[in-house]
Amino acid sequence: MARPAISSPVHPGQSVFCATREPGNPHSKYCDYIEWSKWRQRGGWDSSLDDACYHNPGFVPGECSFNERGQVLFGAHP
Repeated sequence: MARPAISSPVHPGQSVFCATREPGNPHSKYCDYIEWSKWRQRGGWDSSLDDACYHNPGFVPGECSFNERGQVLFGAHP
């Protein structure tokens, strides 16, 4: 006899910000290219974006002004 299917929680794919992050750089080159580039020049290390993407692959950094659906937040970007 067939058993009922067990469903697991559906997780969205990775956000472009998580998929393209540079390990140790807390900035996204798609949200704040200047800060992302400066972080690379300094050679610092901050795993906050790495950690956020590990826990939530659909994570969108606050500096991006977008929500997880890609909708503009707070009137930024007319």
